[in-house]
Amino acid sequence: MNNRIKHLWLPGLATLALSMVLLMVLMRSGIQPLVVTLRLPYLLLFYVPWLVALPVIGALGAYWSRRAGGGHQAGIAAGLFPAWAMAILFLTMWPLGWLIESYVRQVPARVNLSALALYLLNWGLIPGAALLVGALPFLRLAHPSPRGKTE
Repeated sequence: MNNRIKHLWLPGLATLALSMVLLMVLMRSGIQPLVVTLRLPYLLLFYVPWLVALPVIGALGAYWSRRAGGGHQAGIAAGLFPAWAMAILFLTMWPLGWLIESYVRQVPARVNLSALALYLLNWGLIPGAALLVGALPFLRLAHPSPRGKTE
C-alpha cells in the first residue's frame, strides 16, 4: 500500500463514511434540523447533534493520518474530507441543476447562484469549520525524528 493511500485516502474515506452514517442515523431517528429561513426561497438546515459530533470525527481522521506517518497537509485533508466531498459534489452537480432550472422552469440565474452559495455554506463551510476544530489539535503532534535523538 502506498503512502498516499495510508496517509490520505483511508483516513479520509473513513471520516467521510463515519460522518455520513452518523447523519443518516440522526435523520432516520427523527431528529429535526434547526431551520434558519432567509429572504431567499432556500433554507439553511443545521443538524446540531451532527455538527457537535463533527469535531470528534475530524480529530479521528487527522489522528489516523498522522499516526500512519502523514504530514500536516495529509492530516488536514483527511480531517476535512467530508466537507471537501460535499463541496465537490455540489460544485459538480450544480451546472446540471442550473441548466434544468434555467431552461425548464425559467428560474433566474441569480437564484441558482444564491442556492449554490447557501448549499456550500450549509454543507461545506460550516461542517468544514467543525471538522477543522477537531483536527487542529492532532496536527501539532510531531513525528519522531532520528536527528532529534541523542546517542
